[in-house]
Amino acid sequence: MTSKTKRHRIHATTISSLIICITILTLSGCAARAYTKSSGDLQASSQHNEPVCFLIAPIPSSIPHTIIGEIKGSKRWYGSFSEVLKVMANEARRVGADAVMDLETKTDMNAIAWARPTGKGIAIKITDRSTFDCGKLNGTLR
Repeated sequence: MTSKTKRHRIHATTISSLIICITILTLSGCAARAYTKSSGDLQASSQHNEPVCFLIAPIPSSIPHTIIGEIKGSKRWYGSFSEVLKVMANEARRVGADAVMDLETKTDMNAIAWARPTGKGIAIKITDRSTFDCGKLNGTLR
């Protein structure tokens, strides 16, 4: 094998490794994520596996509830709002929220995507969930 052939193989291997690394980094940035900015004591709320109600409007004052904090979700890359709402629902369950009110969804721009889906709302704990009816408030369970 000539030295020119060896250099070509090393160069091809380096380029292949670089392409694999870039692909892995790009794909890892595509995932949806969510987090909560707490306005109270998250330890007082308990994690659950029940459906979370998403409401576009504020919850009526006649329904006793506690505000847990602002919840935000986004994709780093293009995708659907359903992916964002799924991670927001998981985050809401993690912090013990029964509902997310004042839900806003929009597309946003970042360094790698011109139109990535984002969402935000207020995570709340319903005082008496047995009397709460998400459907009557035009909400969506996730």
